[in-house]
Amino acid sequence: MSEGIQNEIAPALSQFCHEHQSEMLSVLKQAVEIESPSDDKVALDRCGQYLAEEFERLGGKVTLYPQKDAGNHLKAEFPDGGGSKPVLLLGHFDTVWSMGTLAGMPFRVADGRVYGPGVLDMKAGIVMMMFALRALRSVNHEAHRPVTVLLDTDEEVGSTTGRPLVESTARQCEAVLVLEPAQGLSGCLKTARKGVGNFTIHVTGRAAHAGVDFERGHSAVVELARQILDAAQRLRLNHLQDFEHAPLVPHQAEGFGVSVTSSGQWVIVGRSRGSVRRRGI
Repeated sequence: MSEGIQNEIAPALSQFCHEHQSEMLSVLKQAVEIESPSDDKVALDRCGQYLAEEFERLGGKVTLYPQKDAGNHLKAEFPDGGGSKPVLLLGHFDTVWSMGTLAGMPFRVADGRVYGPGVLDMKAGIVMMMFALRALRSVNHEAHRPVTVLLDTDEEVGSTTGRPLVESTARQCEAVLVLEPAQGLSGCLKTARKGVGNFTIHVTGRAAHAGVDFERGHSAVVELARQILDAAQRLRLNHLQDFEHAPLVPHQAEGFGVSVTSSGQWVIVGRSRGSVRRRGI
């Protein structure tokens, strides 16, 4: 799309979106009220079916990619007939909110903000995709590139099944726009993403009875605790060093998950496992 065409249609596109704000909120409400936590395939597929119908209503060619454990991924293609490479609108519709969250966190609009599980990350972004396509149609603008929408269902848990589809689709596209939320209350546009490192710590100690054979045992849980504290300290030091060089970059995130293998309450645990996830600049 040339700069001249952009300047010509931008006001009309903006006007369309303002005029359809209440409809956008209505579609968002429906999407949010179809809860879709990452670990619930039935719920994910229910939400995916709703989104598929919405994109079909816009004229998209919808393909669902069946998954055994994750929800079925969704692709919607909007060709322009020109043969140029498409722009990819990328997102996901799984959320971090467990099933039933909606009961205590209902969809609502207050003081110019929208609330509800999955509103920010990232069902609002999906609704933006829909209405951007509708806005282009409203001004009878056919000169844009073809558009491909791709939504995966396990982004919040690592995109184990979604990643191959995302990578193969992106290679066929001219550019990728990820409609995840802007950063912070100021709405800063994200132009890059952090990398993620996942590490698993396995600890093997010596199991023993905690009451009568304590001195012979070496607790894997105690050692795992030491390792977690050490990892946290190292990550914090790295973060402080990175922040000195890039103070405007949002902070890194470190998370810990702990799994313990035990055969009883009065046992010095012989095996334990911890996972560390770190986002780096």
